[in-house]
Order: sequence, then structure tokens, then C-alpha cells
Amino acid sequence: METGQLRVDANRFELILKREKMNMAELAEKAQMHYNGVLRIKRTGRTSLETLALLCSILNCHPFDLLVADGYPEPFCLAPVSH
Repeated sequence: METGQLRVDANRFELILKREKMNMAELAEKAQMHYNGVLRIKRTGRTSLETLALLCSILNCHPFDLLVADGYPEPFCLAPVSH
């Protein structure tokens, strides 16, 4: 995978599914997708922005909760407070 390429991280995907007490079959049903489509996203890390937005709305998360940029460090969790 090339540096800087965005992808859905399978581990983050699983953590958010667990947090929402949902499995992939339930997510697929709520997203009106085939189970294999959700599985493909998890395995390949690739999806459209439209599908990412849909999944995030169902999973009550931000897209950056699911995405990673290979070759870059993790982002800062909190921005410093400005005065």
C-alpha cells in the first residue's frame, strides 16, 4: 500500500461494531447492503465516501474513527485550547 493512502482499518471497524453492539450482518441490513459488501470493505479497506458516510451514520461515529492513512503517525487526539 502506498504512503498516505486512506483506508478503512479492520481493527477500528470491529471495535466500533462492538461498541454499538452490532455485528456485520446487522450493519449490512441497516445499510441495505449485501453482507459480502460489508465484508469486502472490512477486508480491503476500500469504499466510496458515500458508503463511508452511510456506515458512519449507522455506527454513530466520525469517518476518521474508521480511517487510517498508511505511512503517517496517528493524529493528535485533542487540539490545544486557544485563548
